[in-house]
Amino acid sequence: MEEDLTNIALINQERRSKKIEINQTIKQLIECANWSKKARKSKFLQGIQTPKSLPNFSSRLQGASGYGSIFAKFSNSLGGVLKPIEKVIYLLQHTYEGRIKTTNELYEIWCFIKLYTAFIVYVNMKPAENTFLFDKIKITNNEVKIPNIKYILEFNYNTDYRLVFLYDAKVTYNHNGNQGYKRPDIRIELLHNHQKIKQFCFDAKYKNYSDWDIGHFIDDVLGIARDSYYSLLQSKASFLLHTDPKFDYWGEKPLTRLSGIKSYVLDNNLIKGSINKSTGNYKTYELVSNVEINPSRFLENQSKGYCGHKYGAICLQPNETSEKQIKRILRLILQYHCSFESLCPSCGHQGIEKIYSCKRAGKCYSCENCQEFWVISHCQSSIHHPLIKFKDSFHQKSNPNSQQWLYDCPVCGDQLLSEKSLVSWN
Repeated sequence: MEEDLTNIALINQERRSKKIEINQTIKQLIECANWSKKARKSKFLQGIQTPKSLPNFSSRLQGASGYGSIFAKFSNSLGGVLKPIEKVIYLLQHTYEGRIKTTNELYEIWCFIKLYTAFIVYVNMKPAENTFLFDKIKITNNEVKIPNIKYILEFNYNTDYRLVFLYDAKVTYNHNGNQGYKRPDIRIELLHNHQKIKQFCFDAKYKNYSDWDIGHFIDDVLGIARDSYYSLLQSKASFLLHTDPKFDYWGEKPLTRLSGIKSYVLDNNLIKGSINKSTGNYKTYELVSNVEINPSRFLENQSKGYCGHKYGAICLQPNETSEKQIKRILRLILQYHCSFESLCPSCGHQGIEKIYSCKRAGKCYSCENCQEFWVISHCQSSIHHPLIKFKDSFHQKSNPNSQQWLYDCPVCGDQLLSEKSLVSWN
């Protein structure tokens, strides 16, 4: 009898504890529901429609201890009759209504947002008043739209300079009476005292060039990056952004030195005068001499085919490699093309602690804020073109198997002033 009473007492105690736990859970759910109601009324979510069909189920969440059991119970109650075709119906409905963006469009948007946020996160820039990108993004009928306006970022340490970001904006040109406009996916302008002094163009191409004839890659690099956006729009530099890691070309060497291109050029007689018919550009390709629309803008020694990081095709995949590539793009724009040599592209800090000579190799910079290290050097040509040396540099290494920071000049192909004054990365 006493044992039965003890068991009853334990059961009642367990029930009370469960009741308390259930009440706490109900209270949390009510708080979540109230928060959701308030969040649903926010300006950012007002344009989003409540889904009429169930979302796609996540395999990861199905395996979770909490969500998995709830999903299993829910799925069993439906019997799974329509589940095999529900995803297809959902996609067909939204495709018909024009609310499904292609992968190419999504990649363009991702590249633009990735570049924009990189200057905020790494360079510590801040949006100018009333120009913050994420305040301007609109979602209408579940479709993300980026308004065609200027998104301005300001440097924390130098208010004389600004960066302007534009997405899919028209740029007019007038070349020898030939007038028109181009629409690069991404355009970045450098302003000094509110006057544009340089611009950079990027065109997003969600492509695996390995699946195409290599001539398609040549067409895009020369016809779009070089002829259309670099030369015609008088940009400081222009690059394609794409998703094929086998074609990561930063303009660090002649295009014909990339694997497979030289033989293609020779086999197809593209040395001079071959018209790019696939993209309709009026410019003829001259791969060896590399003469562009305005030869006066060239530096010396262009007969070797070097372009000085003025155009290329950078691999930028939405995966773990993107941060490394983004940081290299920041250095390419800020340190190499804009000559902000002392600006740390990893944290935006200007308080460089040590600047000293490295045995004639150049100036060595060490950031006291994040301990980033880089070297500004010059090649041994008569003009002494600048070289930006850092780990994972975008320059062509003179010896790929060496740990020494010895690079070929991207403008003329020459090397450092002194091979005895090398810097190694340990």
